[in-house]
Amino acid sequence: MMAIMNDEVVEPSVPFRAAATFSAAHHRPRDLDERELDEVAGGVANLVTGGIGAGIGGLAAGVHYATSTLGTGGFRWGTFASVSLTTAASGFMIGTGVGLVGASLMGVARGAHVLGTSMIGAGVSLEAASGVSGQSGGSERE
Repeated sequence: MMAIMNDEVVEPSVPFRAAATFSAAHHRPRDLDERELDEVAGGVANLVTGGIGAGIGGLAAGVHYATSTLGTGGFRWGTFASVSLTTAASGFMIGTGVGLVGASLMGVARGAHVLGTSMIGAGVSLEAASGVSGQSGGSERE
């Protein structure tokens, strides 16, 4: 197959093959190699976004709990740790999911949006489930 560029005939360096010449082996399922797995999973960048989400979530939840119990005297270290760790876990899931969806949209990780959406949903569900009991702050009765 030839192309015309600037009034010159240019032949491609690699000859084109007809679609019929592809073997059936080309279409057989196979295991993904390391590079392809990183491409689908988004690589280690998801750990960065997940870590940022965990840090922001845990810090915000800890500060919120501490300030809500400031005047009441109901501060408990166990509750503080529980609220902070639960929110950090959901923040990690949401941050990782956002990283996967973003990588999928930018074309870096093809097909990762499904896993990313699932991670975001799991993080939001965990936060919603823990938020029901964690919103009491310092109003717990002894």
